[in-house]
Amino acid sequence: IRISKSIEKVSHILLRVKPGISPNTHSYIITGHLESKFGVSLEEGKNLLSIALKNRYIDFLGFHYHIGSQILDYDAFKKSAEKISLFLMGIKKELGYVPRELNVGGGFGIPYVPNDKRVDKKEFIRAIRDGLLTHIENLDDFKILIEPGRALIGDTGLILYRVLRKKFVNSKEYLFVDGGMGDNIRVPLYGARYTIANVKRREGKIKNYHIFGKYCESGDIVAFDTPLEEVEEGDYIAVFPAIAYTYSMASNYNRFTRPPVVIVENGKGRLVVRRETYEQLMQNDI
Repeated sequence: IRISKSIEKVSHILLRVKPGISPNTHSYIITGHLESKFGVSLEEGKNLLSIALKNRYIDFLGFHYHIGSQILDYDAFKKSAEKISLFLMGIKKELGYVPRELNVGGGFGIPYVPNDKRVDKKEFIRAIRDGLLTHIENLDDFKILIEPGRALIGDTGLILYRVLRKKFVNSKEYLFVDGGMGDNIRVPLYGARYTIANVKRREGKIKNYHIFGKYCESGDIVAFDTPLEEVEEGDYIAVFPAIAYTYSMASNYNRFTRPPVVIVENGKGRLVVRRETYEQLMQNDI
């Protein structure tokens, strides 16, 4: 309100609220519980709405909530929608307010390893719809927005690493590849797991490997105890699905450059992001 008033402009806003739901996912990517840094509680949301409705600098479009990421449990989406439904019913009765927009967030998960739950994207939507209808008669009263993100494209790509070295440590075989936490921080950050395949050798003896990256960090882990067709130095391994939250979270850790991105369609590759150069890496240094 202060900013809008200072520049004499009306702000069109959605207010992010916390439904108080903790889905079954990594604690770092749960965002809808009451202790989350994101958003405000439903009670605070109601109080802020009552203030905003009286202010000419605020066009209060509605609400937004998002309970987390990589969620494979439909029930969490239904329960959070039920809470929001009750909240919207309450503010309609108390303040006479019906939102024009409701953003229900996203977080729809995908399977990363063979034993992950297989999910139907339609079931996520059905769970949210059923939850909202608990206390709301007509969902056509406002626009509903979703953020499917990972669920749309997360399983369409992979990371391709070259094996640089092999090493035995206490009878365990370690592989070292030409990438790691600089291009995929999810493993050391969240303990994320991936399906991994030896691209060059699709048949042969299966061995278990610990796979590490090239960065000067003990936490630079690609995978632990991963069964692969026997790997030799120079082989290529594929880590997948790896489109979501990889390149978008890539960094120049240890002052390494970031890798290129290639799109493959109908058997042909097309470069869409160039490999970063050392000149680009240092261009802002003074």
